[in-house]
Amino acid sequence: QYLTYQLLSLINKYDEGLKFRLFQGSEIVSMSVSQIDLLKRKFSNLQSLIGLENLKAFPVNQARYLHRVHLLDEALHSEGIEFQRCPANSKSSYFKYVVRVKGRKEILRRLFCCGVDATYGYIKACSSISNFHKFSSRCPESLRLMGENIYLPIHSLTCDSQVYHLANLLSVAVKNQNKETDNHYK
Repeated sequence: QYLTYQLLSLINKYDEGLKFRLFQGSEIVSMSVSQIDLLKRKFSNLQSLIGLENLKAFPVNQARYLHRVHLLDEALHSEGIEFQRCPANSKSSYFKYVVRVKGRKEILRRLFCCGVDATYGYIKACSSISNFHKFSSRCPESLRLMGENIYLPIHSLTCDSQVYHLANLLSVAVKNQNKETDNHYK
């Protein structure tokens, strides 16, 4: 764990985009029939048993996760941070906790320097995926939103103090970014 952080810090120091390029993966352009067949294979008995056991813990883990989400929602009422809101009469699974900020690259860098492994995620706007180019039209709003997202690292085992610490680090990073932006335009 400590070696990984030190290595990533070193990589970030010399080429801040390299860390993201290393772990971002690449877009799947096409799949062969044999690759598709691999996806269709049945689970082994052991994999099925593990999955069924994990399903038993799902309600407890989801409740813990939703509690963390609620704490973050309350803590992140800082200027410049927007976060997912659930429409009335609906409930989100919060597969990922995503916030939107201006100056994402610098904020991610600041969080990383504080030991927070936040990322810009892997979910792309459909209009930006080459497989869909012949079916898509220009979607500037989805591209803008895709460029402002930060995925925060929380899960059901994250403790309350870690949630508050994460919220504080993000708030400070956004406030510092806003100050620097304001000073730049003065």
